[in-house]
Amino acid sequence: MTKNRHFIFALCVLLISFNPCLAEPSNDDLRDLMLIGNVEAVITTVEKDRAINWSKNKLKINPIASEYYAIALIVYGDINKANLFLEAAMEHHPKSQKLKDCKKHLDFFANHFINQDLNYNKPEKIHIKIYDLFHLYLSEPTDSKTALKLKKKIIKEINKLGSPIPYFMTALDYLAELNDPSLNQQIETRAFAIIQNKRKQLFPKTMDFYQLALAYKNLARLSAQTGEVAKATQYIKLAQSNVFKMKALWLKEDIRHYRKIMKMEQRVTEFGYVLPQWLILLRDEYQAYLRT
Repeated sequence: MTKNRHFIFALCVLLISFNPCLAEPSNDDLRDLMLIGNVEAVITTVEKDRAINWSKNKLKINPIASEYYAIALIVYGDINKANLFLEAAMEHHPKSQKLKDCKKHLDFFANHFINQDLNYNKPEKIHIKIYDLFHLYLSEPTDSKTALKLKKKIIKEINKLGSPIPYFMTALDYLAELNDPSLNQQIETRAFAIIQNKRKQLFPKTMDFYQLALAYKNLARLSAQTGEVAKATQYIKLAQSNVFKMKALWLKEDIRHYRKIMKMEQRVTEFGYVLPQWLILLRDEYQAYLRT
């Protein structure tokens, strides 16, 4: 009788493990699909395994698989489904900052900067502060004392910026938005420094191309102001070529650590990603420059 019970228990476990209705997608399988850029397969795999019950808002998916699925939806451009999933996933895995970082992509693309629950990091807070200061600055007469004070504050915050963040402008564009001729030399110097620095990189990624594009765009703007139309056109074409090199998904790191004591390999994989809608808007913007 005891043997029969053991057999029945083992059989139940086996059936559960092979039941597609109850199975949870493999993190490794999803990661490998992400590495070859097959986000559609990631989405299909998760949804085929019925890890998500949309009607009942229930999840059977761990934080890592949730992150891969969310990134796949973002890269695929399905904003509505990504928003719905992330709301449920963040509630299901409240400690996962990776999921909150995914949600930031959707919020920042929509110019939504008030969800403090997402734990904005320092660079993000600086960008948001600059946006707020610009709103005040543009509401004042350019030569007023208030405007001059705000301009100093904006420049101070701009100088704190480091690497670019998706959906936000770079330091060069912020400086250009101030429309102050006295800043032109600084903009030119910074632009050439960016170009020189990025040219040294063997494997530039999407945000490197973004920074290059904006550097060339601002050089084009300065050339146009001095009447050098041919030079401005050449710069904007270089800017456009870099925009077209931007991709929605890229590999940031894929590191393997072998832990001798535990005799196991630990793998850390991190992806960079942006909404394709943002890339389309950038391409349209730079194409418009060449039509004017």
